[in-house]
Amino acid sequence: MRWMMVVGSLAFVWSCQGQAGEKDEKPKDEAGAVAKAENPAESAEKKLYTVASVPEALDPASENAILVQLKPVPGYHWNLEYPTSFKVTTKAGLSTDKPAYSVAEESITATDGGADIPMKVRVEKGFEGLELTGNFSLCQDDSCKLFRNEKVVVPLSTK
Repeated sequence: MRWMMVVGSLAFVWSCQGQAGEKDEKPKDEAGAVAKAENPAESAEKKLYTVASVPEALDPASENAILVQLKPVPGYHWNLEYPTSFKVTTKAGLSTDKPAYSVAEESITATDGGADIPMKVRVEKGFEGLELTGNFSLCQDDSCKLFRNEKVVVPLSTK
């Protein structure tokens, strides 16, 4: 009799687990259609952040101090609780003062409005596009998106 109670309890637990999986709904768009799963940062029209450099045009004859700025699009804010970090992707014609930057090391300043990365770079004539690989998160009021090993191209060129 006791074993029947155990078997009945296990059957109840298993049936509840199956129901939990069935309730997992797919995200839907405004029209109610099932939305396609995609990385929003891959599509130019759906990119959730902008990237800029001040200045954008660099002197190839000297070391240049630049400020890389990443800003979330309206409706999103920078997740200050996520350990933001970026690594410089090695590229011919570029040298930097550091290979990696992070909030933990205080080499990145992050606010709700975005992240600033001060850098010192040397570039050769004709160089374009500093590449970074980053880990960061952007949030809306009710959800966050994680970006891991996100390739970010910073618009740079030489004078």
